[in-house]
Amino acid sequence: MSRASEHPSDKLNELTVTAAAVAIRDGSLTAQDYGAALLSRSREKTDLRAFITPDVNTVLEAAAKADQHRKSGKPMGPLHGVPTLDDQGVKDDIS
Repeated sequence: MSRASEHPSDKLNELTVTAAAVAIRDGSLTAQDYGAALLSRSREKTDLRAFITPDVNTVLEAAAKADQHRKSGKPMGPLHGVPTLDDQGVKDDIS
């Protein structure tokens, strides 16, 4: 059984930030899979208007970099690989 299967893709959006960060750090979840799951969930919930214009490419590129960083064995911060609000998210929130 692969470690990635510990986190069914249809339930990734239910992980707490802490659980997601731990799973990304220990390699049982990739930042790319987590980011993609959150983006998918945001598309399903467009009626909430939480994000007007999500920057999908930026999220996925940052996740790929985070995964490469982890694989290289470099030190990671406590929220390594977990998507955070950037300037666009803040602007969407107050628009």
